[in-house]
Amino acid sequence: MLDSDIRQISAGVIIVAAVAALESLMNQILDQPGDAALHRAGLTRKAREFAIRWSEVLDAAALEEDVVWLRKRRNSFAHRLIDDVDVQWRGNVPDWDFDGEAADEALVRVGQIASMLEEGWEQQLLSAGR
Repeated sequence: MLDSDIRQISAGVIIVAAVAALESLMNQILDQPGDAALHRAGLTRKAREFAIRWSEVLDAAALEEDVVWLRKRRNSFAHRLIDDVDVQWRGNVPDWDFDGEAADEALVRVGQIASMLEEGWEQQLLSAGR
């Protein structure tokens, strides 16, 4: 049982860390005047801003799908840790599996988003250089 708990916690921590790294990357790229408020915004709001700014380069539907997947699992894991005593708070939140497969999926999705952001950033730099 302990081994199972450790594996679940490890997978959840990988997901949380990967999403935190992604949000940090997004904050670094959000360098326009007025972007300070976005630094405090959540993952979804940041992703939507990039989808608007770089609509020619980003696949908004794929970006949103990845962000939703990551956000739901990160939040579920965090609340599972925080609200372990009060399970009723979760209500309709699915009880996701946190295992090696979920951790791998999170890393793949973060990588896909990072690649999209790289393309958008390169496009922005090319446009600024013209």
